Amino acid sequence: FTFNSYQIAFAGFTYGMTDTSQLTVTTLLPIIADIPTVILANVKLKLMETDRAILSVQPQGGFVHQNGVSAGILGAGIITDIRLDDEARAILTGSFFTNTVFSETGIGDEIGLAALTFSAAFSYRVNHAIKLLTELTLPAAYAWVEEDSAFRILEEGLLLGYGIRFYGNSHAFDLTFLRPVHPDVSNEIIDTFPMGYPYISYSGRF
Repeated sequence: FTFNSYQIAFAGFTYGMTDTSQLTVTTLLPIIADIPTVILANVKLKLMETDRAILSVQPQGGFVHQNGVSAGILGAGIITDIRLDDEARAILTGSFFTNTVFSETGIGDEIGLAALTFSAAFSYRVNHAIKLLTELTLPAAYAWVEEDSAFRILEEGLLLGYGIRFYGNSHAFDLTFLRPVHPDVSNEIIDTFPMGYPYISYSGRF
């Protein structure tokens, strides 16, 4: 049983149902007025494990509601973890996720969005208490409104994340920085945070 917190606003719980499956439920905490209702859930299932690799699938879904407008999320992903050395100090992770977001406007037009995410991550365990983290994420989208539709790979959304994890037997704290990679992306956040937008997370096993 694990408690997870992301940027203070999100909190979730993970429960290991079996040796090969776990359930995670996450919600957005009502820390300010008029905050939307957000409930997300996923089940991670280990399909195969060898001496150096683990293959998993992760079906997931969610619900968002604010100001009388609701949206649902349904999706799934595949995750591969590859140990690059015998002691599993260095781990390479690749994943692909697709999620369909569906809603209905106030005038009855159906709106849909299929979001695809490709990511590659690398972690290195420095010692018994520190890991170095890095990840590249590339999004794509397929959207439709009634009969109109379009697909696009969002190169401008290519995101680099890097940071450090402090961990012990039961607790872990991540400090990472998120920064767009595309040279045409420039905004106030990038100018304010030249290292990238700081992102913190915590997990504790009980």
